[in-house]
Amino acid sequence: MKVIYNSRTVEESDLGFFWSNRAYMYGDSLFDTIFCYQGQAMRLRYHIDRLKRGMEILEMDANDLISEKNLQEEIAQLILLNRMDGDVRIRLQVVRKAGGYYTPTQKSCDYIMIAIPMKWSFYGIKANAGIATSVHTVFQSFSFCKTGSSLMYVKAGLEMKQRALDEILITDADGNISEASSSNVFWVKDNQLFTPSLETGCIDGVRRRWIIDQMQKSDKPVQQVKAQLAELSNADYIFTSNATGINFIGTLDGKEFMTPANSNPPAFLTALLVP
Repeated sequence: MKVIYNSRTVEESDLGFFWSNRAYMYGDSLFDTIFCYQGQAMRLRYHIDRLKRGMEILEMDANDLISEKNLQEEIAQLILLNRMDGDVRIRLQVVRKAGGYYTPTQKSCDYIMIAIPMKWSFYGIKANAGIATSVHTVFQSFSFCKTGSSLMYVKAGLEMKQRALDEILITDADGNISEASSSNVFWVKDNQLFTPSLETGCIDGVRRRWIIDQMQKSDKPVQQVKAQLAELSNADYIFTSNATGINFIGTLDGKEFMTPANSNPPAFLTALLVP
Protein backbone atom coordinates (compact mmCIF):
# COMPACT_ATOMS: atom_id res chain seq x y z
CA MET A 1 0.00 0.00 0.00
CA LYS A 2 1.22 3.47 -0.87
CA VAL A 3 1.04 6.41 1.56
CA ILE A 4 1.96 10.09 1.51
CA TYR A 5 4.80 10.95 3.89
CA ASN A 6 5.99 14.57 3.99
CA SER A 7 4.54 15.12 0.48
CA ARG A 8 6.35 12.06 -0.89
CA THR A 9 4.67 8.87 -2.10
CA VAL A 10 6.22 5.86 -0.42
CA GLU A 11 5.35 2.26 0.37
CA GLU A 12 3.97 1.89 3.87
CA SER A 13 6.48 -0.92 4.41
CA ASP A 14 9.28 1.62 3.91
CA LEU A 15 8.11 3.54 6.97
CA GLY A 16 9.10 0.74 9.31
CA PHE A 17 6.96 -0.25 12.24
CA PHE A 18 5.85 3.19 13.41
CA TRP A 19 2.94 3.75 11.01
CA SER A 20 0.87 0.99 12.68
CA ASN A 21 2.43 1.34 16.14
CA ARG A 22 -0.28 1.91 18.76
CA ALA A 23 1.93 4.26 20.75
CA TYR A 24 2.23 6.43 17.64
CA MET A 25 -1.41 6.07 16.58
CA TYR A 26 -3.24 6.25 19.93
CA GLY A 27 -0.72 6.79 22.70
CA ASP A 28 -1.47 3.20 23.74
CA SER A 29 1.73 2.75 25.73
CA LEU A 30 3.37 3.23 29.10
CA PHE A 31 6.90 4.36 29.86
CA ASP A 32 9.27 4.84 32.74
CA THR A 33 12.50 6.81 33.00
CA ILE A 34 15.09 4.97 35.06
CA PHE A 35 18.30 6.61 36.24
CA CYS A 36 21.49 4.64 36.63
CA TYR A 37 24.07 5.82 39.13
CA GLN A 38 27.50 4.16 39.10
CA GLY A 39 26.07 1.39 36.92
CA GLN A 40 23.13 0.67 39.21
CA ALA A 41 19.51 1.16 38.12
CA MET A 42 18.00 3.15 40.98
CA ARG A 43 14.73 2.09 42.63
CA LEU A 44 14.03 -0.39 39.86
CA ARG A 45 11.37 -2.30 41.79
CA TYR A 46 9.30 0.88 42.11
CA HIS A 47 9.46 1.39 38.34
CA ILE A 48 8.47 -2.21 37.64
CA ASP A 49 5.60 -2.07 40.12
CA ARG A 50 4.14 1.09 38.56
CA LEU A 51 4.49 -0.32 35.04
CA LYS A 52 2.78 -3.57 35.95
CA ARG A 53 -0.06 -1.78 37.77
CA GLY A 54 -0.58 0.41 34.71
CA MET A 55 -0.48 -2.57 32.37
CA GLU A 56 -3.08 -4.36 34.46
CA ILE A 57 -5.47 -1.40 34.34
CA LEU A 58 -4.96 -0.98 30.58
CA GLU A 59 -5.41 -4.73 30.06
CA MET A 60 -1.94 -5.31 28.71
CA ASP A 61 -0.16 -8.63 29.27
CA ALA A 62 2.81 -8.04 31.55
CA ASN A 63 5.81 -9.36 29.67
CA ASP A 64 7.76 -11.92 31.71
CA LEU A 65 10.92 -10.06 30.76
CA ILE A 66 9.76 -7.06 32.80
CA SER A 67 11.24 -8.37 36.02
CA GLU A 68 13.84 -6.77 38.26
CA LYS A 69 16.48 -9.40 37.48
CA ASN A 70 16.05 -9.38 33.71
CA LEU A 71 15.79 -5.61 33.43
CA GLN A 72 18.85 -5.06 35.59
CA GLU A 73 20.81 -7.42 33.32
CA GLU A 74 19.52 -5.83 30.10
CA ILE A 75 20.20 -2.31 31.35
CA ALA A 76 23.77 -3.30 32.19
CA GLN A 77 24.13 -4.87 28.74
CA LEU A 78 22.73 -1.75 27.03
CA ILE A 79 25.15 0.52 28.90
CA LEU A 80 28.07 -1.77 28.03
CA LEU A 81 27.11 -1.98 24.34
CA ASN A 82 26.98 1.82 24.13
CA ARG A 83 30.25 2.18 26.05
CA MET A 84 28.76 4.53 28.61
CA ASP A 85 30.75 4.92 31.82
CA GLY A 86 28.96 7.79 33.58
CA ASP A 87 25.42 8.40 34.77
CA VAL A 88 22.78 7.15 32.36
CA ARG A 89 19.08 7.76 31.75
CA ILE A 90 17.15 4.69 30.59
CA ARG A 91 13.79 5.09 28.88
CA LEU A 92 11.72 1.92 29.00
CA GLN A 93 8.55 1.97 26.90
CA VAL A 94 5.88 -0.72 26.76
CA VAL A 95 3.68 -0.64 23.64
CA ARG A 96 0.61 -2.71 22.86
CA LYS A 97 1.01 -4.71 19.65
CA ALA A 98 -0.73 -3.42 16.51
CA GLY A 99 -4.38 -4.15 15.82
CA GLY A 100 -7.71 -2.38 16.09
CA TYR A 101 -8.60 1.28 16.20
CA TYR A 102 -9.37 2.90 19.56
CA THR A 103 -10.39 -0.52 20.83
CA PRO A 104 -7.36 -2.84 20.68
CA THR A 105 -7.63 -6.38 19.43
CA GLN A 106 -5.01 -7.87 21.71
CA LYS A 107 -3.23 -7.55 25.05
CA SER A 108 0.27 -8.56 23.97
CA CYS A 109 3.00 -5.91 24.18
CA ASP A 110 6.49 -5.12 23.00
CA TYR A 111 9.00 -3.04 24.89
CA ILE A 112 12.01 -0.98 23.94
CA MET A 113 14.83 0.49 26.02
CA ILE A 114 17.18 3.29 25.06
CA ALA A 115 20.13 4.68 27.01
CA ILE A 116 21.08 8.37 27.13
CA PRO A 117 24.21 9.64 28.94
CA MET A 118 23.62 12.43 31.43
CA LYS A 119 25.19 14.36 34.28
CA TRP A 120 23.18 13.73 37.44
CA SER A 121 22.69 16.25 40.25
CA PHE A 122 20.92 14.87 43.30
CA TYR A 123 19.27 18.17 44.13
CA GLY A 124 19.09 21.72 42.90
CA ILE A 125 17.09 24.94 43.03
CA LYS A 126 14.48 26.18 40.54
CA ALA A 127 14.71 29.91 41.09
CA ASN A 128 11.45 31.02 39.50
CA ALA A 129 8.23 28.99 39.41
CA GLY A 130 4.63 29.76 38.51
CA ILE A 131 1.20 28.14 38.29
CA ALA A 132 0.00 26.79 34.95
CA THR A 133 -3.14 28.38 33.50
CA SER A 134 -3.30 26.42 30.23
CA VAL A 135 -3.78 22.88 31.62
CA HIS A 136 -5.19 21.00 34.64
CA THR A 137 -4.79 17.44 35.81
CA VAL A 138 -7.78 15.09 35.76
CA PHE A 139 -8.05 11.96 37.88
CA GLN A 140 -8.34 8.74 35.89
CA SER A 141 -7.90 5.12 36.92
CA PHE A 142 -4.53 5.22 35.11
CA SER A 143 -3.41 8.77 35.95
CA PHE A 144 -0.87 7.42 38.45
CA CYS A 145 1.33 6.03 35.63
CA LYS A 146 3.24 7.57 32.73
CA THR A 147 1.42 7.04 29.45
CA GLY A 148 2.39 7.70 25.86
CA SER A 149 -0.32 10.37 25.78
CA SER A 150 1.53 13.26 27.44
CA LEU A 151 0.17 16.35 25.69
CA MET A 152 -0.82 17.97 28.99
CA TYR A 153 2.82 18.00 30.08
CA VAL A 154 3.93 19.17 26.64
CA LYS A 155 1.54 22.11 26.89
CA ALA A 156 2.65 22.87 30.45
CA GLY A 157 6.26 22.87 29.24
CA LEU A 158 5.40 25.26 26.42
CA GLU A 159 3.71 27.63 28.88
CA MET A 160 6.72 27.40 31.19
CA LYS A 161 9.02 28.32 28.32
CA GLN A 162 6.79 31.18 27.14
CA ARG A 163 6.70 32.66 30.65
CA ALA A 164 10.48 32.18 31.12
CA LEU A 165 9.95 30.06 34.23
CA ASP A 166 12.28 27.45 35.68
CA GLU A 167 9.35 25.32 36.84
CA ILE A 168 5.59 25.29 36.49
CA LEU A 169 3.10 23.73 38.89
CA ILE A 170 -0.22 22.28 37.75
CA THR A 171 -3.54 22.23 39.61
CA ASP A 172 -6.52 19.95 39.15
CA ALA A 173 -9.88 21.23 37.88
CA ASP A 174 -10.88 22.18 41.44
CA GLY A 175 -7.80 24.29 42.03
CA ASN A 176 -5.96 21.77 44.19
CA ILE A 177 -2.21 21.65 43.70
CA SER A 178 -1.41 18.43 41.85
CA GLU A 179 2.12 18.20 40.40
CA ALA A 180 4.77 19.96 38.34
CA SER A 181 5.66 19.79 34.66
CA SER A 182 7.72 16.62 35.09
CA SER A 183 7.79 16.07 38.84
CA ASN A 184 5.75 15.58 41.98
CA VAL A 185 5.35 18.40 44.51
CA PHE A 186 6.06 18.43 48.25
CA TRP A 187 6.01 21.19 50.83
CA VAL A 188 7.09 21.59 54.44
CA LYS A 189 5.06 23.51 57.00
CA ASP A 190 5.63 23.44 60.78
CA ASN A 191 8.13 20.60 60.38
CA GLN A 192 5.55 18.42 58.59
CA LEU A 193 5.87 17.13 55.04
CA PHE A 194 2.89 17.28 52.64
CA THR A 195 2.24 16.12 49.06
CA PRO A 196 -0.87 16.12 46.85
CA SER A 197 -3.13 13.08 46.95
CA LEU A 198 -3.19 10.83 43.90
CA GLU A 199 -6.88 11.78 43.69
CA THR A 200 -5.75 15.10 42.17
CA GLY A 201 -4.64 13.17 39.08
CA CYS A 202 -0.90 13.42 39.69
CA ILE A 203 1.55 10.71 38.70
CA ASP A 204 2.60 8.29 41.42
CA GLY A 205 6.26 9.15 41.01
CA VAL A 206 8.98 6.69 41.91
CA ARG A 207 10.82 9.13 44.16
CA ARG A 208 7.48 10.25 45.58
CA ARG A 209 6.82 6.69 46.70
CA TRP A 210 10.36 6.34 48.01
CA ILE A 211 10.05 9.56 50.05
CA ILE A 212 6.72 8.39 51.49
CA ASP A 213 8.30 5.04 52.43
CA GLN A 214 11.35 6.69 54.00
CA MET A 215 9.26 9.09 56.05
CA GLN A 216 7.01 6.25 57.20
CA LYS A 217 10.10 4.47 58.57
CA SER A 218 11.08 7.60 60.49
CA ASP A 219 7.65 7.82 62.17
CA LYS A 220 7.02 11.12 60.42
CA PRO A 221 4.53 10.10 57.72
CA VAL A 222 3.91 12.30 54.70
CA GLN A 223 0.43 13.85 54.65
CA GLN A 224 -1.18 13.14 51.27
CA VAL A 225 -3.77 15.86 50.86
CA LYS A 226 -6.03 17.85 48.58
CA ALA A 227 -4.86 21.41 49.14
CA GLN A 228 -5.56 24.74 47.49
CA LEU A 229 -2.77 27.05 46.39
CA ALA A 230 -3.08 29.05 49.60
CA GLU A 231 -1.53 26.10 51.43
CA LEU A 232 1.62 26.48 49.35
CA SER A 233 1.76 30.20 50.09
CA ASN A 234 2.04 29.40 53.79
CA ALA A 235 4.75 26.75 53.35
CA ASP A 236 8.33 27.03 54.58
CA TYR A 237 9.86 24.90 51.81
CA ILE A 238 8.47 23.75 48.46
CA PHE A 239 10.28 21.18 46.36
CA THR A 240 9.66 18.93 43.40
CA SER A 241 10.83 15.35 43.04
CA ASN A 242 11.32 12.88 40.24
CA ALA A 243 13.63 9.97 39.49
CA THR A 244 16.57 12.37 39.06
CA GLY A 245 16.28 13.89 42.52
CA ILE A 246 14.87 16.94 44.29
CA ASN A 247 14.63 20.59 43.24
CA PHE A 248 13.68 23.34 45.68
CA ILE A 249 11.47 26.22 44.57
CA GLY A 250 13.10 29.59 45.22
CA THR A 251 10.10 31.75 44.35
CA LEU A 252 6.53 30.89 43.37
CA ASP A 253 4.59 33.66 41.65
CA GLY A 254 7.04 36.15 43.15
CA LYS A 255 6.91 34.89 46.75
CA GLU A 256 10.21 33.65 48.19
CA PHE A 257 10.66 30.35 49.99
CA MET A 258 13.48 28.82 51.97
CA THR A 259 15.99 26.54 50.23
CA PRO A 260 19.18 24.80 51.41
CA ALA A 261 21.06 27.80 49.98
CA ASN A 262 19.51 30.29 52.40
CA SER A 263 18.57 28.19 55.45
CA ASN A 264 19.31 25.06 57.47
CA PRO A 265 16.70 22.49 56.40
CA PRO A 266 15.30 20.10 59.02
CA ALA A 267 17.22 16.83 59.35
CA PHE A 268 14.44 14.74 57.80
CA LEU A 269 14.56 16.89 54.67
CA THR A 270 18.34 16.75 54.36
CA ALA A 271 18.19 12.95 54.64
CA LEU A 272 16.15 12.83 51.41
CA LEU A 273 18.87 14.53 49.34
CA VAL A 274 20.51 11.32 48.14
CA PRO A 275 20.88 9.53 44.77
